[in-house]
Amino acid sequence: MPASQFPVGGNPFLHEDEQDCCSPSSLESPPSTSAFSKDLLRSDSTNIPNSSTAAVTANVSSSSRDSDSSYDIVPEKDVILRMQEEIEVSLDSRRYAQAFAPVLSHLQRLWELVITAQPLLVMGPNPGQTSQTVQALVSCIAPLAFCADYRPFFTIYDPEFKNVSRGSISSPIAILGVTNPFFSKALNHWPNVIRLGKVRHIEKKRHAHQLSSKILLEDLKPGLYSQYKPFLKRDAGFFKRLKKALTDGTPEVCISRAIQRFFQELTLSFLIPLEQYISTLMPLHRDISPFRCVPELNRFNMDDFFRTLERAGPRLTCDVKGDWVGLYKSFFSGPHFVHWLSQREADIRQKLHSLHLDAIIRTNFSTWLEERSEVEIVDMILQLNQEVASLRKSGSNCDGICRQIRVLLHALPDDLQQAVGRSNSALGVHRQD
Repeated sequence: MPASQFPVGGNPFLHEDEQDCCSPSSLESPPSTSAFSKDLLRSDSTNIPNSSTAAVTANVSSSSRDSDSSYDIVPEKDVILRMQEEIEVSLDSRRYAQAFAPVLSHLQRLWELVITAQPLLVMGPNPGQTSQTVQALVSCIAPLAFCADYRPFFTIYDPEFKNVSRGSISSPIAILGVTNPFFSKALNHWPNVIRLGKVRHIEKKRHAHQLSSKILLEDLKPGLYSQYKPFLKRDAGFFKRLKKALTDGTPEVCISRAIQRFFQELTLSFLIPLEQYISTLMPLHRDISPFRCVPELNRFNMDDFFRTLERAGPRLTCDVKGDWVGLYKSFFSGPHFVHWLSQREADIRQKLHSLHLDAIIRTNFSTWLEERSEVEIVDMILQLNQEVASLRKSGSNCDGICRQIRVLLHALPDDLQQAVGRSNSALGVHRQD
């Protein structure tokens, strides 16, 4: 029997009257301003999860690994939040409370599924509802970019339908939004399914071998159907507050805001140890010399990273306990990590290159020239010529490098100046007598 056929556990928000306080109807209550919503509206810095924003910021800012290093590679929290604005859907269009209405009790499990890029099928009654939920899922790990393929609304006429409907889950599409009940049968191998509403039966022949398909096509209650075992323990404090907010008429916008912050705190607590570790791979400021090549960034070593979690893991900024190491291992095997690492390495290399250029511009080459041979001087000019060509190709200002080249040219004999100067003329660097 497929994993998606099983609902996830019992609903922790279910009362004796069997009324699910996370149901869509509970979001239609009169908008009375509860204590929960007042806390949200009082200050933008309110934290919904049991974790301290101050601790997050302090933990990030304390990541400098050497007093000789005058640059910061671990971004401050406000920088990370600005990154979020570039990749997330706005809160108004996301409307978390509405998008996750049938699965509010499984928000933390959904966050794990998304951050580890597990296959997730969203089945809804209409394209608008499925698209909204898919977009909300994609944005729930911001400021970490969602780098797998996803389709807010997928139909049987899509060119990739045959590949997606095969009996394996090797498709690059990680999140799929559908409305056609036929997908209950065609995608019964997908291990995680969110049902947003009632699914109609489709016509089918009554044959014995179709028994399993018949079960899948039966009307199932909205919710999450999955056998995924989460790595982290449930944040009881947040869900207790969420339950209270849903039962006392808290406005939907406040609930959406609380959910957003819950996701945000989880993601930041997950990212900060990674940012701290990658900062240790950065060469020291004193290693950047204008007379040598730009120093290389050390390679990311997973075993070394896991060792850092013992003293600087997510527990410093997040009260959620569990197997964080197992969650990181699952994350490392997915596309989000590959993109994050390549992007961070590119950012660091760009920073190193910028620092190297600054070092060249600030250097007093007149002193350096005193003990240098003509061959060394010409070699330095050729290296700086490459920098000029690269800067001009990218549209950057290279006046400082050109001034240093002219200083070096003046140290050469006239005949050699003319020979080297001809190659510099093509780059716009002219000797000034």
